[in-house]
Amino acid sequence: MRGLRCLSRQDVCLTAIADGDTAAATAAAAPFGAQVFYDYKDLLREAAVDAVIVALPHFLHKDAAVSAAGRGLHILLEKPIATSMADAERVLMACDEAGVKLMLAYVHRFREEILVARRMLQRGDVGHPASILDRFCVPGSDDLPAWVWHREHSGGGVMMYSGLHAIDRLRWLLNSEVVEVYARVQSYGKASEETNIENGVSAILTFENGVIATLAQNLPPYELNYRYWDTEIFGTCGLLHIRNDEYLEFTGPHANFRQTFTGYNHYARQIAEFTDAIHQDRSPSITGEDGLRSLAVGLAVYRSAYVGRSVLVSDRD
Repeated sequence: MRGLRCLSRQDVCLTAIADGDTAAATAAAAPFGAQVFYDYKDLLREAAVDAVIVALPHFLHKDAAVSAAGRGLHILLEKPIATSMADAERVLMACDEAGVKLMLAYVHRFREEILVARRMLQRGDVGHPASILDRFCVPGSDDLPAWVWHREHSGGGVMMYSGLHAIDRLRWLLNSEVVEVYARVQSYGKASEETNIENGVSAILTFENGVIATLAQNLPPYELNYRYWDTEIFGTCGLLHIRNDEYLEFTGPHANFRQTFTGYNHYARQIAEFTDAIHQDRSPSITGEDGLRSLAVGLAVYRSAYVGRSVLVSDRD
């Protein structure tokens, strides 16, 4: 719903919504006077639309995107692009063959604190980045849909839920690709007792430019008094500390400051970029290839955890 509310301020018209929960779909569609479908396949077949936002359980991303491309529809696709590299490559091929725009919904790139951090990194404010710590923790409570906790539907746990956002952000901030991964995963509480996915990940990522990043991602099975998503970037000339939705801090030998951020809507910015790419007939700023590369890193995390050693992202065996 947070993403849908911003549509009223864009040059788009929400025509139809598909959701297996018809009550939820009806409530979401009411402010827009949109049609409601129970099955996304019926929407693609019957609704008069130019573009679609695919925000389905992860295992449906490939089929929905390929079907939408086959109808000539532009696609804003929630992450992950798919749950396997083969399916991800099929999505890219379908969109390329149909000549439609494909944009991955890595919405963190439109957060003001992330945009400011990227400009500072590009200016060299932190010098040469060397080491990064990215920590994510929110409660894996009952407000998450049930499919999130089942690997056959989600493709994985906290790595697929939040970890891919972290990977995409770091790739974008550093303008560099991950080449090697060493990781461990844990299932505890609900994830250990009832499902077959991980709700804890610790991973070390090595980038082409030599930066080492440590990810600590957790969806604990209980309520917390706080939640956070912190990214600390240590460079030769300073430290950037980003807390999502709150602030950016810089500490260096000649400057120290904290900047807070309010009043912006990163979902609206994402929709604006998607529609601008369509109107201007250009590639969106977050491409299908971005989705492919981030997924490759996420799958390498699982591969490393399984074999118990570091793995190359390029090695898919």
